[in-house]
Amino acid sequence: MAYRHISKSTLCTYVIAATISSLLLAGCSDSNDNDNEQPASIVPMPMMEGPIPGDASLPGPFFPDQGYEKAEYFISGTAYSYTNVNELTPSGEWQVQEAEAAEYTTRIVVFRPTAKIDFNKTVVVEWLNVSAGADLGNDWMLAHTELMRSGYTWVGVSAQSRGVSALKTSNETRYAPLDHPGDSFSYSMFSQVAQLLRSKDDTGPLGSLDAETFLAAGESQSATRILTYVNALALIDRMFEGYLIHSRYYSSAPLSQTPQAEIIAPDIVRVRPDFEVPVMMFQTESDVVALESYLSRQPDSDYFRLWETAGTAHADYYITITTNSDTGTDPQVAAVFESKLFCDKPINMGPQHWLTNAAFAALNRWAVSGELPAKAERLTLEGSPVRLARDAYGIALGGIRTSYVNAPMATLSGEGNSSESFGFCNRLFGTTKLFDAQTLAALYGDNSTYVSKVNVATDEAVALGFLLEKDAVLIKAYAAQSDVFGDQPE
Repeated sequence: MAYRHISKSTLCTYVIAATISSLLLAGCSDSNDNDNEQPASIVPMPMMEGPIPGDASLPGPFFPDQGYEKAEYFISGTAYSYTNVNELTPSGEWQVQEAEAAEYTTRIVVFRPTAKIDFNKTVVVEWLNVSAGADLGNDWMLAHTELMRSGYTWVGVSAQSRGVSALKTSNETRYAPLDHPGDSFSYSMFSQVAQLLRSKDDTGPLGSLDAETFLAAGESQSATRILTYVNALALIDRMFEGYLIHSRYYSSAPLSQTPQAEIIAPDIVRVRPDFEVPVMMFQTESDVVALESYLSRQPDSDYFRLWETAGTAHADYYITITTNSDTGTDPQVAAVFESKLFCDKPINMGPQHWLTNAAFAALNRWAVSGELPAKAERLTLEGSPVRLARDAYGIALGGIRTSYVNAPMATLSGEGNSSESFGFCNRLFGTTKLFDAQTLAALYGDNSTYVSKVNVATDEAVALGFLLEKDAVLIKAYAAQSDVFGDQPE
């Protein structure tokens, strides 16, 4: 397919459709008696160029033989920065208005089912993470097995200037057209990408796929942007049917920043309680204490779920290594072993990827059918300064439980690592410490008892809604062929 621009007539059609959609949404709202509610905005329809020939620059897994195709598009338009109308309070009930306007050109990467019949009609739109200095689709890397086997379309958005700058540096020729005006405009850009995706034009980024549900997602640094987006813009732009806020810290990203006026979020930020759209918040051990997200805990509701997960770390072996080869069929992915990589101690080998799969599945059901996800116990805290409560084996108490912590062969923690050369180890990569033979003997006595306990813990996690059956099969298959008192399977 060749380069193309959306024609002026098509663009006018998009704008009219967007206007009608926004007016209908405003008229259908049942919350007009809420003093904090703002009228629905008319999100501008951006221009599109592409698919761009050649391969998009984006690290991470992609398996074309799994029935998916990959395409990259350049997206251009006029974005807006925002200023606050009321005080940015911890409750998240923020009111904002447009401040400055700026032209932009960014890119999106689209992974979509090749066959229309395989599409489940849900599009995951991920705010690409730039903590490492370039775009990364962290939620794609963690959950690609579930997203592909269940027929989602995934779209990665280069929403922030750091990611765009890295692209231009890495391939000056390919990415020469990109132009990012600064992160104050990122929220508006994200909404405009969603507006384009929601259009019904067969020549758009989704091709002939008939999408019905759009989920916004962001992990780590991107989670803080999605949290600010939810509190500031989601109620008025209304572009998504659900949100996954994954591994946020206690606060959220600035509403506006240099060179625009700096508008910083308060130290504690929660999801606004008047937002009647599903929001799933997923937190690892590292996030709860090391990143202090416990300060911003809030109760579950009809539109909010908080999942805190035991035995997990903000970053781990899976997202660093395993993701690039995992097609979702190999039981070996369930293995737990010690690998230091770039840290002083072996990094976390926990089940974050399995639980992220379940979170996406639960959020999608919630958005599509209204089925509420399971409520999860919070991780247990104690002491001053606050720390995670742990059992005699060093395993965190409370939170979502899997066989990794209820039938363990190691202490998996989101804390306790370090590195002189790689600063992220300290708070993000967690640790793995295998049990010695004496500990294993005390816990299980023999291998068949170990396998039985893995099966029971795994089935319980499935029954509670925290683990998907297809992933449970792999976990149990690995346990069945293992011998915790001897050699592990190759």
